[in-house]
Amino acid sequence: MCSRVEGVEYWGRFILPDNRNHVEKLQLKLDGRPLLVKFSPSNPRVSFLADFNHALFEGLVATQNPYWYMDVRDRGSILSLDLNKK
Repeated sequence: MCSRVEGVEYWGRFILPDNRNHVEKLQLKLDGRPLLVKFSPSNPRVSFLADFNHALFEGLVATQNPYWYMDVRDRGSILSLDLNKK
C-alpha cells in the first residue's frame, strides 16, 4: 500500500488471513486500487488502513498487527498481502 503526503510516498503492508490461492488472486485484483489510509500529520510514516473490512477484501478482515509479520511464511494460511510490488 502506498500513501502520498505532500508529494512524498510512504509504503505500508497489511495481512489478509486466508488460503494462498485466494490471497494471490486477490493481490492481482487489488494492485493499483486506492485504499483509504489514516496517518499522523506530524509523522506520515505512522499510518494504518482506515477500513480493515473493505469491500475489496472479499469478506476477509485485514490486520496490521506487527506481531503477525514475524515468521508469516511459517503460519500456514496467514499470508502477507504486500501492495508494494515493483
